[in-house]
Amino acid sequence: MILKSLWSRAIEFYEQGATHTTESLNKPEMRIGIFGGSFDPPHLAHLKLLLELQKKFPLERIWIVPSKYPPGKTAVASFEKRLSWCKRLFQGEDEGFKVSDFEKSTTTTLFGKDIYSHISAVETENQKAISFYWILGEDQWTQLSFWKDIDSYGPQLGWIILAREKSENDKTEYGFLSRRLQTKTCSYRFAPIRNSLAEVSSTQIRKKLQSNTHSMENAEPEISWIPEQIREDVFKEYQTAHEHEH
Repeated sequence: MILKSLWSRAIEFYEQGATHTTESLNKPEMRIGIFGGSFDPPHLAHLKLLLELQKKFPLERIWIVPSKYPPGKTAVASFEKRLSWCKRLFQGEDEGFKVSDFEKSTTTTLFGKDIYSHISAVETENQKAISFYWILGEDQWTQLSFWKDIDSYGPQLGWIILAREKSENDKTEYGFLSRRLQTKTCSYRFAPIRNSLAEVSSTQIRKKLQSNTHSMENAEPEISWIPEQIREDVFKEYQTAHEHEH
């Protein structure tokens, strides 16, 4: 009888633990998203994917964080340009987005730990019950365990992956799972959306605009992924960069 009682309590404890690790991310508290990148340039796929995500997995706010000195790469367009483009694209479209100029005064590369620390400090100043979610592409997700100091902040976030359409399996149906980082684990899920827009990349667009193209008409179809309100400015910026290279 005692053994049965202990077994029942063990099962109850296990079920409570499982509920805490997989369902606590769905509590009715404020949910804040973080979407960082070089945005070199920002494009319509960025916006449309996040809007689609908001419909299926509502977030109170998504912070857009352009990187001044992107880790492992060098941006072509200036930070000031990329920040301005992001503001015109995201803030003019939906109140659920906020573009951060957090990196404008830095003289060195900032990493995920720095961004999360800043955003969480801003958000928790007046609101304590907050869950944070880092939104990232599948290519970045595969490299997550190599991110600088990932164990120090990764477990504190939920990670939402924008899967590429060409992924072998439909991973969106599984909900939150657990993944090992370096010595710790984090909760993650694939975004509950199916969208070919995840195949569009800033690199592809930028290369086309930097090629020997003298008009926007000749830059199709890539130029069509740049929002109209910043299209001409983006085209001129990369054309100028191309001329300086030659």
